Amino acid sequence: MPSETNQAIAELLERYLVVYTTLRAALTAAQQRMFHALARANFTADRGVRHYGQNQYGERIQASRRVTISAPTSASLSPPTFTIAEEPAAAEEEEAEQGEEEEKNKKKEKHRQQQALTHAILLHGYEKIPQKKSYHITYSNVMTHL
Repeated sequence: MPSETNQAIAELLERYLVVYTTLRAALTAAQQRMFHALARANFTADRGVRHYGQNQYGERIQASRRVTISAPTSASLSPPTFTIAEEPAAAEEEEAEQGEEEEKNKKKEKHRQQQALTHAILLHGYEKIPQKKSYHITYSNVMTHL
């Protein structure tokens, strides 16, 4: 009987050691990535402007992984299970990327419109361009009114 108990304890210790080692390595890697991202953010921020709170992280930072802990239903020797769910953060990241892409496209379109207007002014003079309070300026619009 004592040898069976000792054997069960040894197996559990070995199992927990493997799980602990694996989790510790994963946490260390995640922490390294986090500090690297924080260092890059601090380096690329404007001088004197920091968007990071007293704990050296920004209020905008959201969790990239969510952990669900489920305890065993009975009073058995089985350990609680930890499940990592990455979908919510991935969906938020996709939305952020789409927003950034839309913002870039808007800036490109505005820049293209300004270039078209400047080009038309240089070619034909300012007086020939129709003056309206609200006018969506494109190169083709300007050229048709000249």
